[in-house]
Amino acid sequence: MRQYESGLGRLVPSVLVALTLLVMIPGSAHAAVVREIDFKNPSGNARCIAAKASGEPPSLACAVLSTATAALTPEAWWLNPRGPVVAPTRPDNWIGQAVPVLRYGHTRRFFGVFRCSSLTIGLLCWSTRSSHGFLLSTRHQFTF
Repeated sequence: MRQYESGLGRLVPSVLVALTLLVMIPGSAHAAVVREIDFKNPSGNARCIAAKASGEPPSLACAVLSTATAALTPEAWWLNPRGPVVAPTRPDNWIGQAVPVLRYGHTRRFFGVFRCSSLTIGLLCWSTRSSHGFLLSTRHQFTF
C-alpha cells in the first residue's frame, strides 16, 4: 500500500482525453459516445467520474477536494480495469456540486469493472479485474 502526499508525481493519463472529449471526425457520421457517471461522497470532499468511450475500456477518476496537507490542493486518482492506480494529478474543476451522493455504507458497481464503497473513513474504490484501487479521505490517500 502506498501513501501519497500532495505535490508528488504528476502524470496525466491518456484516459483523460476519453473522459473529457466527445470526438467527432469531420465528414464522418460516427462519433465516440462517452457514457459518464458522476457521484460524490456524503461530505462532498471526494467526487468521482466513471466513464466509458465507445471502443475503449472504462476508467474511474476520483478527486479529493481538500487534503490535510499544507497545499490543500485537489488531487485526482485514476483507475483503469487493469494495472495499478495512476499517480495523482491536479484536476480541473470537472465535477460540480449537483451530482448524486453515494451514501455511507453503500457500494456501487460501475461498468461491471469498478466498485466504490462510501465509508465514514473515506471513499474506497477498486477494479475487480486487477484488484488495484485506492482509499481517499481528507487525511490520507492510499493506493493498493
